[in-house]
Amino acid sequence: MVHQEQLVSKLLLCLFFVLSSCSEREDFLKVSSFDPRLDLTKNIVTYKDLPFSGKAFSIYPNSSDTLWTRYYKNGLKTGV
Repeated sequence: MVHQEQLVSKLLLCLFFVLSSCSEREDFLKVSSFDPRLDLTKNIVTYKDLPFSGKAFSIYPNSSDTLWTRYYKNGLKTGV
């Protein structure tokens, strides 16, 4: 019985870590490519004249589908 309780506790703990690691941070910026404060034309991408960290995205015209998504850290492209 004790072994089963320990196993359930460990499974719940693992589930908590998996679910918490999948969520995005609240301070993670998500900025549309149409935002005039986002400058994608330089070698270092800036937002409000500071190196940008977060997700930039573009939407297809006349649609709500995502055209592209890019991730940046300190103004440089990161991720896959």
